[in-house]
Amino acid sequence: MMDYQLTVRRLLDRAVDLFPHEEIVTRLDDGGYHRYTYADAYERICQLAHALDDLGLEAGDRSAAVAVNHYRHFELYFAPACSGRSNHMMNHRLPDEHFVHVLNEAGSKVLFVDPQFLDTVEPLADRLDHVEQYVVLDDAVPDTSLDPVVAYEDLIAGHPTTYDWPEIDEDAECAMCYTSGTTGLPKGVQYSHRGVYLHSMMHGHADAFEISENDTILPVVPMFHVNAWGLPYSGTSVGAKLVLPGGHTDVPSVAEMVQDEGVTVAAAVPTVWIDMAGYLDDNPDVDISCLDRILVGGSAPPAALMKRYEEEFGAPIIQGYGMTETAPNIVNFFVTSDLADLPEDEQYAYRRKAGIPAFGAEVRIRDEDVEVAFLREQQKRSRP
Repeated sequence: MMDYQLTVRRLLDRAVDLFPHEEIVTRLDDGGYHRYTYADAYERICQLAHALDDLGLEAGDRSAAVAVNHYRHFELYFAPACSGRSNHMMNHRLPDEHFVHVLNEAGSKVLFVDPQFLDTVEPLADRLDHVEQYVVLDDAVPDTSLDPVVAYEDLIAGHPTTYDWPEIDEDAECAMCYTSGTTGLPKGVQYSHRGVYLHSMMHGHADAFEISENDTILPVVPMFHVNAWGLPYSGTSVGAKLVLPGGHTDVPSVAEMVQDEGVTVAAAVPTVWIDMAGYLDDNPDVDISCLDRILVGGSAPPAALMKRYEEEFGAPIIQGYGMTETAPNIVNFFVTSDLADLPEDEQYAYRRKAGIPAFGAEVRIRDEDVEVAFLREQQKRSRP
């Protein structure tokens, strides 16, 4: 019998056992909302695992998803991983040559695709060496040249809503992403069950993002982009309410979802929050005061923007940094006791920086002259 393993299934089990009533909400194409609970999601995840069995996916095989943030994509985060396979998240914005390379190198046997991305996949299908089955993430299959193809709802329909999950080694792969922030062709990064589990724990740490069951989380960042910064996993692990925007990532829609669903934590690149500030100026009736904190990465937000969100909405912008290779979060900023006494302008100068190593991480950096063992030493040297 295996020792207790830190696997993705543990994250899902905790949500279903302790918080089965909490919601996962998706903004649909027509502007309405799809709502179900962790308990509902679990039953469909079990059905999907059975469907993967029927498709002949063996332990260690990969399925791939070309999809925006929605509840079916959420189910793909868990069914392959928990049943011993792996979920390969595809960036639909890749150039054709990179798209084909990534799918062929990963060897994904099943390709799940949103209807709006069929035009991306269809012209490339003859070049995809390993895909044996296409699944359209919808109720029915639209007119398409893909073959063989089935609708997602037809694929899982009729399967049992329970599943005899296998024991999985925590070092086994549970998911895969490719980074395009590199020279040449994209490079694949394999995520282990243990890595995802520990990353999820770190998100709940007080010196990181303090994700908890009391939160309502809106990941505007795409689920194909380093697991939406890990939030679908960490949010599930604590039983938080999740709000998935679907294709509605424009600023007015984001503002509406924040207001309608009582979002407390939202994650997006700084440009979203820059544009949001202008939108709020033009629409004073929009109320996003439910926001408790905003997670950003990719570039440093302006100090004036950070100050405005904190003073007007009580929602500090938390800057962080990560990479596909780090799953992704590795450093983030929080106001330490020694910084709390600094003048406001100096504090914001620091808060625009990436931050210090998250719990469980160590960072080694280099400047032009010397290798520095710990980031905190570099911070002391580079104080403004």
